[in-house]
Order: sequence, then structure tokens, then C-alpha cells
Amino acid sequence: MTQESRIFKAKPMTQWLEEAKDLPPIKPLIAPWWNEGETCFFFGSTGLGKTIYAMQLAYEISKDKKVLYFDFEMTERQLLQRYQNNGKLIPFSENLIRVEMKKDVFVSGKKLTDEIASIIKEQEAKVVIIDNLTWLLEDTQEAKNAIPFMKNISKIKREHDVSMLIIAHTPKRKPTSELAKSGELTTFDSPLELADMAGSAALNNFIDSCFAIGKSRKDDLRYFKQLKSRSSEIVHGEEKVVLCRLGRTDDGFLGFSKEEEGSEYEHIFKGDNKKDRNKQVSKLKKAGLSSRQIGEEMNMSHTQIQRIIKEELAKIDDTKAKSSKLKSNETGERKSFLRQIKK
Repeated sequence: MTQESRIFKAKPMTQWLEEAKDLPPIKPLIAPWWNEGETCFFFGSTGLGKTIYAMQLAYEISKDKKVLYFDFEMTERQLLQRYQNNGKLIPFSENLIRVEMKKDVFVSGKKLTDEIASIIKEQEAKVVIIDNLTWLLEDTQEAKNAIPFMKNISKIKREHDVSMLIIAHTPKRKPTSELAKSGELTTFDSPLELADMAGSAALNNFIDSCFAIGKSRKDDLRYFKQLKSRSSEIVHGEEKVVLCRLGRTDDGFLGFSKEEEGSEYEHIFKGDNKKDRNKQVSKLKKAGLSSRQIGEEMNMSHTQIQRIIKEELAKIDDTKAKSSKLKSNETGERKSFLRQIKK
């Protein structure tokens, strides 16, 4: 077997690192959600505005890069309604190419990805947005469907050196627990996690970055949260989600505008939000439940529960330390006072 025909490359680790030093730095497409060269997933429940935000990203990126937007969601009439303002069409860049499938055409997954690759090559695009994965795959939860499709998508990304954004959905969340039904829990919803994305178990190995959109309890607002990033630090996790409002900009474009940043718990929990949640975790821990059992009851991951318990224990230790110091000071003052009396 010749060196050229082998499928693996073997080099000393130091050589890999030296060669990596000469590669161009990682650049953000839309910071911090999506970097160049990544396969990024964006998901959320139906009706929250995923397509609106994806088109907003395409609109911004197309100002200096060729973008292909594979649209399996909107009709031409719906597009016209959304992207005109008082009868005036929104001015899009010629770099933004929308692609839709011909009506009543049914093809295999392989044929579909071959067509996607063909259009990318024809248009010489560097950025690709697919809206959405649920339409393309009959059952995204099934690994036998999702994995072959994503292998083809990954091959396209490498061969054509493109950045990919794939829109996905959130399946219906599990029912509230018995504790919630009895009124012992105050949760309105649960924090968004990568596991909430349809097909996440099968797709995880193909994901470079992922972010999601959630609905806030406050007003008619949405929040955006990072869930995975292989190339850079997660900036907008659960303690610093980005709260946005949907509306039209000054030039009439329909999109999201940033309002503020804050804890995700402020937007998904009733009562005193994070304080109530932490109090409930402490209560269940004292009752003898494990972190995993508490997570199941509160519809949260066991790692989140472990972090909360650690934070609550730190607060207790801090309170004890302050109390001990206060008692020590009181004892010292009492002894000083007694000495003065004796004199």
C-alpha cells in the first residue's frame, strides 16, 4: 500500500503542533455563537423564532461572504410578508443565495447531500445554513438515519472548506415530576441543555458548537444560550444568557435586538428564581436524595445539581466562619471589659 493510498496520517505530536502554528487563527463568524470552519447547531422549540434569527445571521454574514441558505421552512409569500416594510422590500446582499427544493420531489439522503455539495461548488459559497434538520431526516432520534447524513455533511464541509449552521428542534420535554405536581417544586421550566436537541445523542460527535433559543417568563422575550464550543470559551452559559426582543430595526428588518444579559434561572423559575431553586436542591439533599435523583426530580442535570450543592455548602462554611469570628471578637471584647473592671 502506497503512502498516498493510506487513510491515516501518523506524525510525532510535536510535529502536529508545529504545523498547527502555521495555520490561520480561528475567526468568529458571529461571535461567540459560531466560528469559521465549524459545524454549528442551533435549536429551540417551535415558534420561538429560529428561522428569523438564522436569516438575521445570514443577512449579516452575507455583507462580506457568500452564504447559501437552504430553506425548507418558508414559502415565497411568507418571505414577502416577513421581509418587506410598508410595501418596501428589505435590501439583501447579492451574496445571500436562498435555495429551496422543487415541490413534490422525493430523493434519498445521499442524493440530497450530493445536490447540496453540487450547489456549494457551483455558487462558490463559504457559509451554509440548513433550515432545518427535522425536514431533512425522517427521524433525527434514530442514529441509523442521523449518522450517515452527518458523515456526508462533514465530508462536504471538509472538501469545500465551508462553515455550516444546521437548525434543529427541541422535542417535547418530559412531564413534570411527582414533586412538582404536589407543589413542592417551583420550577416553571428547566435550563436548556444539549440533550434537549432532537437527535443530540446521535449528532453530538459531529457538533463543533451549539447554541439554543428559549422563551423567557418575562414579557414576550427570548434568550440565547451557548451549550457547546470546541474552539473557544463559552461566554453565554446559564449564568449569562442573552435576552433579546423580536421586532423591526430602523431600516425595517425583522430580527432580534439585545436587551440585557442575566441568569437563565431568572427567566424559567417562579418565585425568587435562583434562590428558590437552590433552597429546593438543599431541601432534597437533606432528605437523602442523590445528585442524580435530585436532577431527575427537578428536570436538571446531575452536574448542575452538584455545582449548586457545592455553592450552598460554601455559603454555609462562610456563614460559620463569620459566626466563629464574631464570637471570637465578642469573647475578646468581654475579656478586655473584665480586665478593665478589675483594674
